[in-house]
Amino acid sequence: ECENGLTTFEIVTGFKFDGEVIEEISGLQNITDCLRKCSEIIECKSINFQNGFCVIHKSNAVENPDSLRTSKFPVFTVYGEKYCLKGLMITFEIHYKSRLNITKVENRNHTSLSITGKQLKNKCTGRSWSHERVVGFQFKLLKFEKRRVFALSSKHCIQLCLQEHLFSCRSVNYNKHRNECSLFDIDRHSISNSFANYPESARSDDSESYFSQSSTDSIDYLENNCIDDPQECDFKIVKGRVLNTVDNVYHNVSSFEECRLKCLHSKYRCFSFDFGINHRSQESRICRTSHLNTASTRHIDNAFTDIPGAITYELVSCLNVTVECSARQMIARVKSSKLFNGKVYSKTKPSSCINDVSNALDFELTLPYNDLTCDVTQLQENTFTSDIVIQYNDRVLTHRDFSLSVKCRYDMSNQTISNAPLQIDEYAI
Repeated sequence: ECENGLTTFEIVTGFKFDGEVIEEISGLQNITDCLRKCSEIIECKSINFQNGFCVIHKSNAVENPDSLRTSKFPVFTVYGEKYCLKGLMITFEIHYKSRLNITKVENRNHTSLSITGKQLKNKCTGRSWSHERVVGFQFKLLKFEKRRVFALSSKHCIQLCLQEHLFSCRSVNYNKHRNECSLFDIDRHSISNSFANYPESARSDDSESYFSQSSTDSIDYLENNCIDDPQECDFKIVKGRVLNTVDNVYHNVSSFEECRLKCLHSKYRCFSFDFGINHRSQESRICRTSHLNTASTRHIDNAFTDIPGAITYELVSCLNVTVECSARQMIARVKSSKLFNGKVYSKTKPSSCINDVSNALDFELTLPYNDLTCDVTQLQENTFTSDIVIQYNDRVLTHRDFSLSVKCRYDMSNQTISNAPLQIDEYAI
């Protein structure tokens, strides 16, 4: 049971657990149903899922670590391990981090940290799983490491990531021999499809150098599945191949757009889908969605099958744009799923009203009213508008760039303000 907590799962893709079986279920169309079935069975501690076949186990890899093995070709398995995500009350040693170097403070500071179960539940409720673990791999761009702390286990490490409130924690490295937990504000997907735009200092002849197998078997990579990604997304076409194992299969899907939306509205972070004819059964209008793409299958041998005429759509990037309206200006705030290296500027004043962006997931452009530098137009007494451009490359225009209009409208109607005694609750101070 999981009193005052949330029953959720860690998944490990490409691994299969061999243990005592409670039940085998065939014909399930998605991994979420398999995980839900395990949640409903008290004795269930883990599952294997493979293209509609769900195996429910009475034990897990914590109890029997040698029973978790790499799954074999032609299809790979997803292993799910049930656990209780609760609030934490721990004392841990903090390692303070400078911009590029990690230094341990000689007078060790110990901080007591309390996290309620409700805080964690709010982030992960409705998600099929809380995180994915990649065994023996690590994120190697330490310049994006935000914090390094002591953790008792890999699950303890990812829980610290899930409750982080000073920044949006997207992934961690966990060193089990040192009990060392490194928290990052980016993950594999933040840079994978735009590696060519990555800064010169971090480039390598090996484009996989930022995420690769660790030099020892003591480090695992864990990725947060409770992140809210932007929803305005572009997908790229990958011709001639499909994933061997997927998370969800939908039948009788009417259109490509419906399939795309099923991916974006999944209960997990969906990064690819394919739509059309099932090349094995020849059934048409099949939509298959997955948390995997090329960037996240580097640790899996033969993750894809080559099929002439098949198409996989992989997520490239997503953006959300919001506008903050204040008394003297409006601010266009942009949230990106990929590290952005480009610029955002006023369409009519590209030289004077601009923000050059380097390696950021969140950025903004401030547009003052009554200021010629940004050319904000006042349409009516209460309405201001401006056109801005989001340019993905700092030097040249590309087909991915786009412009949009941002607008602020104010309520200028007469309003009455009355005075009233101010009541202050002494306990609110």
